[in-house]
Amino acid sequence: MKRLLSSLAFLLYSPVVFGQAEQTRENPTDLIFLILFIGLGLLLIALLLKISKQRKLTRFLEKRLKKTEEENSDLKAGREKAAQRGAELEADKKQMRNKLESVQRFFENAPRGVDMNTLLDNHLKPLFQNIEVLFFERNTGEKDLQLQKLKITLNKRKLRSLENPTIIGQDPADQAFQEDIPFNIAILPIKASENNTGFLIAAFEKGHMPGKGEMALLKGVAEYIAALNARSLYQHYQERFQKNLILYLVRILELYDESTKGHSERVAKLSVAVAEKLKFERNVIVKTYWASLVHDIGKLLLPMTILYKKGRMTATEFEIFKEHPDIGRKILKTSDEMSEIAEIVGHHHERYDGRGYPGGLRGKTIPVISRIIAIADAYDNLIHKGYDKEESLERLQSSSGAAFDPELLVLFFEVIEERVDN
Repeated sequence: MKRLLSSLAFLLYSPVVFGQAEQTRENPTDLIFLILFIGLGLLLIALLLKISKQRKLTRFLEKRLKKTEEENSDLKAGREKAAQRGAELEADKKQMRNKLESVQRFFENAPRGVDMNTLLDNHLKPLFQNIEVLFFERNTGEKDLQLQKLKITLNKRKLRSLENPTIIGQDPADQAFQEDIPFNIAILPIKASENNTGFLIAAFEKGHMPGKGEMALLKGVAEYIAALNARSLYQHYQERFQKNLILYLVRILELYDESTKGHSERVAKLSVAVAEKLKFERNVIVKTYWASLVHDIGKLLLPMTILYKKGRMTATEFEIFKEHPDIGRKILKTSDEMSEIAEIVGHHHERYDGRGYPGGLRGKTIPVISRIIAIADAYDNLIHKGYDKEESLERLQSSSGAAFDPELLVLFFEVIEERVDN
């Protein structure tokens, strides 16, 4: 391009051209042609400059377009990778939930009087892919814990101090338990009273370190063993056992979802106050209290991403959340003594107009205690969200006959006013 421009400039300003101009001063026609020739040359230069700029712009746009396509390609690949990872996590959660349900079904149908280690080895060990040995070791009070199956000895003083699940292995710090451990061992203390009644012990394949999922499943097994031990120890104290079991479940829920801390107790007190106004018999009032305490226990099996989410749930997340009353019912039905409470818990999110869940029950077909809990639960949630007493009661009143039983709502309002007066 530069060469072309130089040639044109040379042509326009060469002495030959100007020499010709000298010769054509007396001939106007030749002069006109010369001027036209110079003008065309300048026009050609301008045209070439414009073409050059357009080419540069075209090259720039092509580069920019290519870069954008590459960025879009990377973004698409990232989204696909994220979607794949999300699907994998969802599959892992589903697998873990299925395994927990398997543990639950196992303990529901486990025959009484059968050796615990026989049950663990034959029925629960297959749920784990990397466990060589799974057994329950009772705390006998001896100096050290002799694990005959593993041919090792663990220091009893150290074991007695265990409060939480612990993994020991070929770490120098583990020498406090014993001198030589050839593989990783998970030890889960099991309590049915103030002291450890025993330990659930899992020996993993050499070189395998248990992950969070495996430990969560072991905790589930340990909790069920603890519940079975408690039932065998306190079966003649049925009401006391029921109380301890419910409080234990409530503590687990409060640890799992800190937003529920104190909520269950407050709902229970409000529900009992309404039950007393209805002049229920003592056993029904007691049942109201226990059902209120564990009304949200089904949240234990909900994904933490849903429980801890800030803001509104998506439609899919809400469908999963709506499963928690039925999950709670299934958990509580594992105990014969709590079957009635299980049904109450399973229906505490039903609506008076039949638009609730999970059963879509309407009006008086909803258990009366479930209707009471629904009101107390909604009121405490409104207070927790920052509404004052008057605003909370107004919101409840606006749903009278729709979400809530209007007759019970009147009694609930009386309870609140009496609590304020006192």
